[in-house]
Amino acid sequence: DGLEESLRHVRALSKGLVPVEVDSEGLMIALSELASRTSDLHDLNCSFECDEPVCVLDNQTAMHLYRLSQEAVNNAVKHGRGRNILISLADDSEWLTLKIEDDGRGFHTDNEPHSGSGLRIMRYRAELIGAKLSVGPAQPHGTIVTCLLPHHQPAGEPERSAQTA
Repeated sequence: DGLEESLRHVRALSKGLVPVEVDSEGLMIALSELASRTSDLHDLNCSFECDEPVCVLDNQTAMHLYRLSQEAVNNAVKHGRGRNILISLADDSEWLTLKIEDDGRGFHTDNEPHSGSGLRIMRYRAELIGAKLSVGPAQPHGTIVTCLLPHHQPAGEPERSAQTA
């Protein structure tokens, strides 16, 4: 039984090495699997919501969004110690919106929230794809990470290859 449990953990971890399939729906599938694996591995409720299909045609952008989500989920598990994590993905005419929200302890005001390497990496990934990242308190408690990826670049800027349908 212990060996089977170990094999399940190894399979779940190895799946995280190349999580996003190279197709337009790969990000949605990968985020759904991240939520499922997190629930199984950490004995908590991690869920994924995506009301309408969100297609990311650029696999590099999808990979950065996935890794950003993975880091936010890991932070919620490790530091937030909440019991519920929600990963959500939405799309409208202006923005692709990725949110990771937990019901954990949230940020402590006596610590600089930008000092952790995980947050620096998330900000760097967002910057690489031209997205805006915010990290702050959720209500009534916990943390919410929001990544906004614009569909159109301002005039004079090169067009991004991240497109959604």
